[in-house]
Amino acid sequence: MRPNLLFKIIIILLLISNGFTLFLLIKPGKPHHPPFLSEKLGLSGDQLKEAKKMELSHFDQMKPLDLKIEKLHEDLFLSITSNDKWKEDSLKSLISSFIIKKDELLLAHFKKIYALCNSSQQQLFTTELKEHFSRRKHPPRK
Repeated sequence: MRPNLLFKIIIILLLISNGFTLFLLIKPGKPHHPPFLSEKLGLSGDQLKEAKKMELSHFDQMKPLDLKIEKLHEDLFLSITSNDKWKEDSLKSLISSFIIKKDELLLAHFKKIYALCNSSQQQLFTTELKEHFSRRKHPPRK
């Protein structure tokens, strides 16, 4: 009788911890990306509040563009059975225009965050951007 009670308690604890973990993973309203700017720049109270608002706004602007680009990529690659060169070219052109729009929004977002920072944070921001883009470079293939 005693081991059954112990197993029931363990199962209940495991179910509760799994439920809590699932809640943290799919919490609504939170972007699922690391807070790059707020942590690495060491923003103060008011700066941090403003940066968080900017990040959420930026995420809300970028998400629909990502979805459109994803849909257009799907349409483009599913058109392999078609010989319609005009359709392929128009899809590639649309994808390019949305990518340009994303880059423009990202640049504007970075400029807003940069303007929010003090001079030492601006230097750190510039250094972090340089490091980020140097990490993204892939070595040439052999």
